[in-house]
Amino acid sequence: VVNSYTTDLWIEPECSDVGSNWERVMNSRASNRYYVRGSPGSELIDAPSDAADDLIRISFTVTEEGAYKIWGRLVTSGMDANSFWVKMDTLEWTLWEEIPVGSDWYWDDVHAGDKSSPMVYELDSGEHMLQICYREYGALLDKILITNRGITPIGLGGASEGCSVVGLGPEWEERELRIYPNPSGGSFHVDWGQAFSRLEIFTLDGKTVLTRTYTSPT
Repeated sequence: VVNSYTTDLWIEPECSDVGSNWERVMNSRASNRYYVRGSPGSELIDAPSDAADDLIRISFTVTEEGAYKIWGRLVTSGMDANSFWVKMDTLEWTLWEEIPVGSDWYWDDVHAGDKSSPMVYELDSGEHMLQICYREYGALLDKILITNRGITPIGLGGASEGCSVVGLGPEWEERELRIYPNPSGGSFHVDWGQAFSRLEIFTLDGKTVLTRTYTSPT
C-alpha cells in the first residue's frame, strides 16, 4: 500500500506559545539550539493543568484531512522523568509515558500508556491546537513532528519554518562567556560581563550538574 499523503509539520516548541512554568534551555545538540522543559519544582503527576502558564500551545494548519501521528524529539533521564501530558483540540488529555530513557536525543511517538498504543488523530483540514503540559521534571522536549505520511523521523528532523533562535537578544549573544580554569578540579570562575542572579550548568546531553541562585545580582 502506497501512502500518498504529503504533510510533515516540523515544529520547534520554544518558538510556540510557551507558558511561564516552562524553561527554554540552550543546548548545542538540540535542533535550533534550544529545548524546553518544565521549571524546577514544577510537576503535575496526577492530572494535567489547563492554566496557560503550565502549557505549550502549538497552533497549526493542515490542508489534508485524515489520520495524523505526533512525534517528539526528547531526552528523558530516568523512569521518574519520562512523561508529558498531550491534548489535541478538544479531545481528552493523553498521558504520554514510558518514553525510552537515555542520554541521547530520541524520537518517540505520542502513545497512551505503553508504546503498543500509539495515538492517531483524525484531523479535518484547517486550523488545530496541540497542547503539551509538563508532568515530571527532567523530561526534555526539543522538536515536534505532526505527520500523515507514516514516517519515523531521525536525526534533527526537517526544517521548521518561521522559527529562529529565541531566548537571548542580539546584545546578549555578542557577549563573551568565559569559564576558567577549564578543565577545573571543582572550583572555577564565570565571567560574562553582565550581572546575573541564577547560574545553571549542563552537560552536552542536557543533564543539570550545577544550579546556583544568588540573592543579589552577581
